[in-house]
Amino acid sequence: MITDQLLTQYALPVFIGALIILMIGVILSLGKKYNGGFAGNTILLTALAGGLVGFVMIFVVQSTILDVV
Repeated sequence: MITDQLLTQYALPVFIGALIILMIGVILSLGKKYNGGFAGNTILLTALAGGLVGFVMIFVVQSTILDVV
């Protein structure tokens, strides 16, 4: 049986990953449409990558702590 905790544990990373892929597409599309230039796109994608790294680190730390406890 699927519980709320199990659904959250597996669905959250999948949907956040899908949202990040969607945001990458939006950033690249807007950069191309409005001639954002290399520097502007690089800054926006670097900020998005920072958020992605933070999310992955939180996921890894939580998984590690839950496995240890």
